[in-house]
Amino acid sequence: MSKLKLSAQEGRALIMALIVLAVGTLLIPPFLAYISTSLLATRATEEGMKEQYAADAGVECAIGQLVYNPSFLSSVITTGVTSVITLPTPVNSISPITVTVTNSGTEFRAGGTVSTYVMWANSITCTEAISVPATNVTIAGDIHTNTDINIDASIAEMTGTLEYVITYTVPAGMQFNPPPPDNPKQVSVTLEPPIQLDMADYRPGGPKAIEAGDKYYTMTVGCDGGDDCKEKLGVYKDGDRWRIPTGLYYVESGDINFGDGGVGDNLAGTVTIVAEEGKIYVGGNDAYLSPYCSDSVLLFSNKQTAGCTEDVIRTWGSDAMWQGIIYGLGGRVWAEGAGRSAACLIGNTIHAEGAGTGIGLAAAGGNLLCPVFDITSVADDTTTAARIVLCSGTAYVVSWEIK
Repeated sequence: MSKLKLSAQEGRALIMALIVLAVGTLLIPPFLAYISTSLLATRATEEGMKEQYAADAGVECAIGQLVYNPSFLSSVITTGVTSVITLPTPVNSISPITVTVTNSGTEFRAGGTVSTYVMWANSITCTEAISVPATNVTIAGDIHTNTDINIDASIAEMTGTLEYVITYTVPAGMQFNPPPPDNPKQVSVTLEPPIQLDMADYRPGGPKAIEAGDKYYTMTVGCDGGDDCKEKLGVYKDGDRWRIPTGLYYVESGDINFGDGGVGDNLAGTVTIVAEEGKIYVGGNDAYLSPYCSDSVLLFSNKQTAGCTEDVIRTWGSDAMWQGIIYGLGGRVWAEGAGRSAACLIGNTIHAEGAGTGIGLAAAGGNLLCPVFDITSVADDTTTAARIVLCSGTAYVVSWEIK
């Protein structure tokens, strides 16, 4: 009978298997947990990126509406408050995507063709064609007078060139950039201002009237006093402000006088006001008017006067802001008050004065006055916030932030 012969391995294989099993028992759970956490993190990152792309798409949609949809752009500018867009289709399976667009005022942007001049006096016979009595004067942009200029201020500084034909008078220590001796600069008489407006463009059927479309308003006779202007221009109360409906206003005859009756205070609007043969007076504390027409014209009077000191356009008010071109070659353009910002004052003569914080004329500098919009797009838990400046049909991104 044969005998069964056993191997003399003494259970080593079993011991190794038990060791491997024990090590695996210790390592596999944390490894699986790591894999699970990584998968969850990857999924969360993917979801976050989807939300970010969706929120970005909402901002891009709003920019497209501002650039290519004139009625939407007009609506945002007109209301002066937030407009809401809901994207019609999901993006990355996310819906709704809510976008808010807020009109945040205006600013000057380089690259335009308006003018480098902030003041231009065309008279060749009036002495002191430009007078600037003020407490504190800051001027950004060029100045031209075909006769004399007198800046009478305790503190004055200018970034731009002061051009004069006969004499100039400025306070001692006035700062110029560029500096003397090339500034101020004596020049020859120039009878063609940097901007030349034609009233025919603004009359019914003119190119500016056609451009304004249903925002073009005609007035056979002007208005005299706050209540009269309020009624004829459709001025309405908007919170603590009186607001002129957005558009181009062509006044066939008579003056526009917004300065009386209290309606001038807190007056606001995006408008271009053109008077065929009358004067334009707009005054009020904390008033804020910006131009409606694409050429940045705010006020344009075609009134013709014989003297040097008869106003064809007059603006005034504490903490008031007048943005755009104020144009009255037929007489004196008078701008008064602190906190004012104007692209360009053009007249036969110019008078600009201020007290307290003084006069601030924002540079035209070859720039355009452009609307600024703040856009916020929300997709689930992700928000994209952007600030856009719209100039000549082109959107410029000032800031873009993911929250």
